[in-house]
Amino acid sequence: MEEIINHFLFYSEGPKLPAGFSQGSVEAPKGHLGVSIVSHGGNKGTRIRIRSSIQVMAGQITSLVQGVSLGDFVVIVSGSNIVVGEIDR
Repeated sequence: MEEIINHFLFYSEGPKLPAGFSQGSVEAPKGHLGVSIVSHGGNKGTRIRIRSSIQVMAGQITSLVQGVSLGDFVVIVSGSNIVVGEIDR
């Protein structure tokens, strides 16, 4: 019975995060997702940030398309495979 209670508490409250800053990456279909967490030692992060490779690519589009023709612009933007849903994270 105690094991069932512990299981319920773990999945309802979540794990205890160590205090401090932690970062890592997770493989995703279109690159890697960078994940960083700042915690004060509770079960919720104080600040959680997720950064995808699409955000980096979208930031570089302006430098890629400067001085190119309209036809080249269409090819560069469509070839970069930007997913707009991932930019607003």
